[in-house]
Amino acid sequence: MYSVLLVDDEYMILEGLKKIIPWHDLGFEVVSTCRRTDDAIHYLDTHSVDLVITDVNMPEKSGIDLIRYMKEKEMPSEILILSGYQEFMYVKQGLELGIKGYLLKPVDRNELTEKVLMIKEELTRDRQEQEKERLYNEMLLIRWLNDELNESEYHNFIQHFNVDESDEYAVIICASNIFTDAIRQYSLSMKQELCIIQENEDTFYTIIIYHGCKNSLSHFLLEMDQVIEEEYQLSVGELVQEWENVYESYEQAVAMLTFSVFYDNQQVLSNHSKNMLNLVDDEAFEFMSFNKALMVGDMNETIIKLKEIFSQMRQLAFLPDNVRHVTFLLFTDIYRRFPSLSVDIYNETLEKIKQSHSIKELEEWLIHLLELTKNMDGKTRRYSELVQKSMDIIDKEYKEDLTLKRLSEELHVNSVYLGQLVKKETGRSFAQVLNQLRIEKAQDMLLNTNLTINEISFEIGYNNMTYFLKMFRKLNGMTPKEFREKYQK
Repeated sequence: MYSVLLVDDEYMILEGLKKIIPWHDLGFEVVSTCRRTDDAIHYLDTHSVDLVITDVNMPEKSGIDLIRYMKEKEMPSEILILSGYQEFMYVKQGLELGIKGYLLKPVDRNELTEKVLMIKEELTRDRQEQEKERLYNEMLLIRWLNDELNESEYHNFIQHFNVDESDEYAVIICASNIFTDAIRQYSLSMKQELCIIQENEDTFYTIIIYHGCKNSLSHFLLEMDQVIEEEYQLSVGELVQEWENVYESYEQAVAMLTFSVFYDNQQVLSNHSKNMLNLVDDEAFEFMSFNKALMVGDMNETIIKLKEIFSQMRQLAFLPDNVRHVTFLLFTDIYRRFPSLSVDIYNETLEKIKQSHSIKELEEWLIHLLELTKNMDGKTRRYSELVQKSMDIIDKEYKEDLTLKRLSEELHVNSVYLGQLVKKETGRSFAQVLNQLRIEKAQDMLLNTNLTINEISFEIGYNNMTYFLKMFRKLNGMTPKEFREKYQK
């Protein structure tokens, strides 16, 4: 059903327009009528309308003034004007402003019906195009969150949004048991348009890729705390400087939300936002530096980074719940990095976090897990048979032009299903698994061969040297040259 606003200074004409054609049968609803241009402007400032039908010759301000205002404000409504025989200059001005047509008074029923149906076709076509664009953008947004977006796709996508190249990013997830569009509308009102709503097992998730600086993120969250009345759970990932690292912020936000669900945490936004702002506002909490040390495989550096984070929490006198949140985030990175850690260890760690009585106890447990991985057989993994077969093929064919489609064909399974299964069991997409393995091979070659960086890039399956350098820096926080100089004995 499309909405219609009727504007005319004569009461009888307004009443006649409401009844002259069967609006509802034609797919329209007359949502309001106005007798003054200023009243119409006030209504349009607070309501979105599909079609405006306005007289041109009215006291004080004309219909042309209304149309001009609508165009200046970029209101998307279609417009028809009503005019008398002596008002052609008004009609000419209206046509120049892009109206869809005009009707002479007295209005002919058949002519109005014809114009309205013509506009209905255009509105339907526009809505279909908008829905296609919305679904396409949503698909790209999901791929971005899962680290499946390449650079050209990112730049083509982001040009439609108000994003500055200097912006940082943080992923915000709001979970609710009932559907609400209030958070998305708030986000849009704050010029944060990278936002989608997803449903999974009777829970609705509003996911926002926030872009801006740290201070404005704090303001965004505090303002949301005051504006949104519905109860929901909030999870915020770390601010990242590069668009390629948005997936890390997303994974952190998902992990934090999982942690809350595990403990049946029903806190409302105000409590959650205060907890999260402690993490967002403090520059000391560089979770990515810990994650990069894990990726590099430098266990000593990893433990140093871990101890630094716990030391900072002591200095800042973090509340126990905040410490548990941070511990869970750190554990999630460790668990994802080492597939040899079993599901039993995962469950045991969650219980230890839940039952912990001191920050020292949690710190020692994570260090224990890191030490434990040194003595584990790297071939022992927690995957299902299908995912393990996938990992074996990736391990053997990583040098080749390996794609998820080719992998699924080798295993005779649906590619979408296989991609979802890999993501579920490894915590990473197929592309992330392949890239991480290639970079691990590159690390080994940098330390144990005399091959040039260009030769190593080609040897591990990258035909594009620039892409290899970018991927290496993304996962390790340093260039291949810096890595070789730092770790080669």
